[in-house]
Amino acid sequence: MNISSFLNRFKVKEASGYKEDQERIMKLHKEKEVFSYVEEVYQEEGQWVVKAIFVRGCHKPGEEIALYNCHGILVGTGWIQDIGMGEQEDKSDQSEAGEKGTIYFESMEGNMKDIFLTQYISKND
Repeated sequence: MNISSFLNRFKVKEASGYKEDQERIMKLHKEKEVFSYVEEVYQEEGQWVVKAIFVRGCHKPGEEIALYNCHGILVGTGWIQDIGMGEQEDKSDQSEAGEKGTIYFESMEGNMKDIFLTQYISKND
């Protein structure tokens, strides 16, 4: 058996729906004016908290945010209460693209299990 046959034998095939997922995520990247990657979602004393990398545009307190899973599917919405920028979580009136920060939410709607798996957030249009 040559090496090519060996590698093809164990080649991992794309999961069903992979291409569609990829297209949805790329569409989010291209079309959303305000967009961030989510590092972590948790609850602290009953309040939803999202650690994020702010990619484009700026999030602001009072805005409604759309939450997407790793497949680029909408899983919930939330309303921003406060934003903390950087490691010190300095309170800010908006996020800054290219920075890391923390978003504190007034409320969230959606399935709790799905919200914990959020990978991307954007301003809800």
